[in-house]
Amino acid sequence: MMSKTKLIAGTNLGRGYFQVDLTTNQIINISKGYYGRNTIKCLMKWDKKFDLEAANNLINRSYIGHTGSINYLLKLNSAEFASGSNDCTIKIWNYQSYVCSRTLKGHTDLIKTIIKLKENLIASGGFDGMIRLWEFHKGNCVKVFSPNFGPIFCLLKINNLQILCACKKNLNIIDISI
Repeated sequence: MMSKTKLIAGTNLGRGYFQVDLTTNQIINISKGYYGRNTIKCLMKWDKKFDLEAANNLINRSYIGHTGSINYLLKLNSAEFASGSNDCTIKIWNYQSYVCSRTLKGHTDLIKTIIKLKENLIASGGFDGMIRLWEFHKGNCVKVFSPNFGPIFCLLKINNLQILCACKKNLNIIDISI
């Protein structure tokens, strides 16, 4: 008779997987990938039985959605944060549900920096040389600046009307009145 097994963790993002025999609760197969043997050992109880609850908690605490490396994280409020990535998107995440609530698209190259300007307004900069202002709660880009300085590495809020932009060896002030 064949054992019943369940794929506990796995994605197409190179994370690997492991299988558990549900009749004995024993790990029967481990692939190479993100979930290394030490992590899997932590999911086993003292009696060498697999802890399904711990495995589900590990899997459910992942914010999965970007297809490129993540370059920047920004806390937006007590419930949400933003991530900027090489996939040219900004994702707005809920801390507690681990769900991406919005994806902001518009940059044409990797996003290197994100700053909060007002309660519901953020600015992003990246290697496309653009600065974008977003109403992140709506998912709208409200203004685009193309200062022609080259790739943007860092932004800093000076006041409600200006930001400082770091591009290669230069620092430039950008007026952002909207």
